[in-house]
Amino acid sequence: MEQKTDREKIADIYNEFPFEKVLAYMVLTGWKWRDKTPDLEEIKTTAYSCLDRALTEGKPEESYSGGTGGFYAYRFKWSGKLFFKLAFEPWHKSSY
Repeated sequence: MEQKTDREKIADIYNEFPFEKVLAYMVLTGWKWRDKTPDLEEIKTTAYSCLDRALTEGKPEESYSGGTGGFYAYRFKWSGKLFFKLAFEPWHKSSY
């Protein structure tokens, strides 16, 4: 079985992520970005940007985590393989 490229791994995560549920949560809770609730396209663009940074920032062999707007992307190595994760973590909204 051929291994997926890192870009393919990110595409899989992006294509399977429940963005509609994130939007529904944001509407329900009144979550705002720049004084307005984002639309679905803005949510997807922001999430993809987080995933892209997880792929491109820092040294490839090192772990990475970063996010914005409630989205967090992670890169980590396990058993010699590179893994990625995308999460919407609303509890970070009020964390200090």
